[in-house]
Amino acid sequence: AIKKGTGSLDNVIYEEASYEGYGPNGIAVFIETITDNKNRTVGEIRHVLSKAGGSLGQSGSVSWNFDRMGIILVEESSIEEDRIFSISIENDAKDFKLEDGYYKLFFDHNVLYQKIELIEKISVEVDSSFIAFVPKDFIKVSSSDGERVEKLIDMLEELEDVQNVYSNYEIEQSSW
Repeated sequence: AIKKGTGSLDNVIYEEASYEGYGPNGIAVFIETITDNKNRTVGEIRHVLSKAGGSLGQSGSVSWNFDRMGIILVEESSIEEDRIFSISIENDAKDFKLEDGYYKLFFDHNVLYQKIELIEKISVEVDSSFIAFVPKDFIKVSSSDGERVEKLIDMLEELEDVQNVYSNYEIEQSSW
């Protein structure tokens, strides 16, 4: 088990694979994996999806609804919103959001590292950066359905070979 975890087993080849499927309420699920056994991995993913009321889809069935984006996080307390917003416009950001105490700047994933260098050159401290699949359209779900979806995503993320899980659900805010 230790040799497997450190990648020092002889004749074991790890491959990246992605899987697409649907969860409760028809939400799209895009799953990235690294595995030494695709048959085992797809079986585990299929089992988790079906257990949660979803299904495994074919290649391309949900990926069309996701853009691969490079995301840069800048801590909210480190810069004024007007300045970071201007920086995002000057650097051709695709989107700009404030979430959980961080400004999120979205770029084409191919130019992420160039944008980090440009932003750091103007003395803005980048907290972190990563590449992610960002949904183009969201499906709104109730808070109880949202809990079911979050449980599904947690179960998928607990699988040994799963690296990332992306989805397009958004929990509706109650109006009262």
